[in-house]
Formats: sequence, C-alpha cells, structure tokens
Amino acid sequence: MSEYKAIKINRGANGWGGPLTIVPTETKNKILVVTGGGFPPLAQHIAKMTGCELVDGFKTTIPDEEVILAIVDCGGTARCGVYPKKGIFTVNLTSVGKSGPLAKFITEEIYLQLFNIDESIMISKFPQFDEKYNFKADEEEIEKLKEIIIGIRNLRASSNVHPSKKTELIFVTTKYKYLINQSEGFLKKLGYSENIKVQENKEGIAQNALSIITDGIELYIPFEELVDIEEERKRMEEEKKKVIAEIERASKMLSNPGFVNKAPEAKINEEKAKLEKYQNMLKNLEERLK
Repeated sequence: MSEYKAIKINRGANGWGGPLTIVPTETKNKILVVTGGGFPPLAQHIAKMTGCELVDGFKTTIPDEEVILAIVDCGGTARCGVYPKKGIFTVNLTSVGKSGPLAKFITEEIYLQLFNIDESIMISKFPQFDEKYNFKADEEEIEKLKEIIIGIRNLRASSNVHPSKKTELIFVTTKYKYLINQSEGFLKKLGYSENIKVQENKEGIAQNALSIITDGIELYIPFEELVDIEEERKRMEEEKKKVIAEIERASKMLSNPGFVNKAPEAKINEEKAKLEKYQNMLKNLEERLK
C-alpha cells in the first residue's frame, strides 16, 4: 500500500480562490497536468509531498474519479473551469480567476465545496460529486482541443519541425467555430502558431497543405511554412543520389550470373525486394521534385 500525505495549497500573492486541502487515497491519487512542456516544478513538488502520481493530460486519459488535482496554465480559456465544474481540485499556474468561457462555473461556492472545513482532515468527508456540475458538452470540447493539439504535435514531429518555427493554422469548421475563436490563445501557444484562421470551406487552401482531420474539424497547415522548400529540395536531391546508387548496386548484383547461380534463393529474393523498394523510392522522389 502506498503512503500518501495530505497537504494544503494556498493561493499566490495575486491569485484567487482556495485554499485547497488535498487528501489522496488509494483510489484517488493522480495529479492531472494539462500544461505545455512537460511537468512544471510546482507539479513535481506537489507530487513529491503527497506521494501522488503525475499524469500528462495531453498524452493520457484517466477516469475523473482517480484525479485528486488538476494543474493547468490557463490564461483565460475553457480549461480554467472545466475541472472545477466536474468537482476536481484545480490549480492554475497563471494568475487568472473567474475567466474564460466557463467562468460561470468558477464560483466561491464550488471552491468552498472543494476543501475541508471540518475539525480535522483525518476525519472530514471527501467532497462528493454533484450531478449539477457535470457539463458533458464542455468536457467534449476540451477533449476536442486536446485531440487537435496532439495532432499538430505529431505532424510537426514527423516533419522534424523545430519548436521555434511558427505556422499558420487554418480551421475548416462550422460546428466548432466559436470554440476555436475562444481558444485562440491556447491553440497558438500549444500549437506553435502565429496566426489562426477559421473558415467554413476549403477556399484558398493550397493543395499541398498538410491536414489533420477530426470529427467536425479539418485543420490545414501550409506545407511551405513547415518546411524550407529549398532545403527540402536539396535534401531530396541527395536522397535521390543515394537511392540511384542502391538501384545500380542491386541491378549489377542480380545481373551477375555468379551471384544468381550460387547465392541462396532467400538472398536473391531479398535483393529483388530491395531493388523494387528503391525503384519505388526513386519514383516518389522524382514526383516530389517536379
């Protein structure tokens, strides 16, 4: 059985709300971190003091009943209120109080219900879930934003794009237009963007734009903003030279009677597969270089 410790968290000098008394249990012992750039020092410190486990909310989904505390760095978006509305303790690393589209759910009444006011935290009752704070539609919107951010980061990683390189994000949606506009600051920061557009059709979007498709939202990122075209062309030219060299090597080997007559059948088939693979690679490179 793990050893957990209760702690009390007070607001910062310019903060709002609380204090929050955190009492971990064997079933409620996860600290959900929904910030950019890994686990911030404060989250690590709280985990060390309480014995709780840190969970990256952008990478892992866990049941609400396991979450003892949510840590966000929200500057006024929906994340300020999405966890308090579900009855989950929330610490915001940014000095923002009642703000964002869910501001109406960030009330003193909610916070009073979130921390213990009995004589001792050892005998006080744990906060009970109240159905009136279960706003499923708002929760789904937050999950949609997380899905978009994960898609952007995966796309940038696969394209070897440096984090300092900012891009334009073009959203094609009708259903989520308001959500995207309200979350612009959040999307710019975590999506590495300097400009966001929201439109109802694909008009004006280049055919070579990279896309991320989710239910109700199509996101496009101009290819030339992700990749330096000239540098990419140089890289592909070098790759083409290597591929041609491999094709010549495999072709010579397979046209050599000494190799074909003496080599095991498996080795011959292996070289044939390599030749076919490099021929396909050359075809793709030539298409991209046109």
